[in-house]
Amino acid sequence: MQTLQQSSRLREQFQSQVKQSKAAGRKKIAQPFNGTLLERFTSISHDVKQLQNSIKGTIGESFVSYSLAFESLPDTWFCFPNALIPVGDKVTEVDRLIVSPNGVFLIEVKNWKGSFAAYRDNWKRREGNNWIPFQNSPTKQSLYHQRCFYKWIRPLIPNLPPDFVHAPVVFISARWIDAKECSVPVLSNLRILKSFLLKTQKCLTQEQVNQIVKALSEA
Repeated sequence: MQTLQQSSRLREQFQSQVKQSKAAGRKKIAQPFNGTLLERFTSISHDVKQLQNSIKGTIGESFVSYSLAFESLPDTWFCFPNALIPVGDKVTEVDRLIVSPNGVFLIEVKNWKGSFAAYRDNWKRREGNNWIPFQNSPTKQSLYHQRCFYKWIRPLIPNLPPDFVHAPVVFISARWIDAKECSVPVLSNLRILKSFLLKTQKCLTQEQVNQIVKALSEA
């Protein structure tokens, strides 16, 4: 599999978007404590949390990058690490985007530890003997990426087949996963991810693969 990069212009646009989002988050958290030492503390706490999330995500993404790079995926497959998809005047990021004759795979990587359960995209995590719901559904996030990609790519390349974009979520560190009736595939380890990639039925010609790769590279 060949690893490619997108344009620096799109990356700069995304980084600017992230900075604006972080600034808005700090302002929202600190607003009730405006003008106090507590304001500074809450702002710093927000930055620390963002850094921790970034580190965790990077560890997970690097692990997948390493694993996929050294496993025997065909040379006719292409991987874009931390791929960016234009969404109107904004950009959304996918951990790994793979283009192949088997289709396009938007891979959402989760480095979460512990036990998790989901039903119809509603997720819970286990804390002791309790199951605690949480709002940041990884399957809803991946479904959003899938819809964004379809909306972006179809006007650029005509006659693409239906249902050629797959958006699996892979957990690389979880102790236990049980996901039922979710919008996208949920995979519990990298071995299952590789099997999923290779066993998906071919649906794209090599010309279509090359056209999608070109569109991503020049976005």
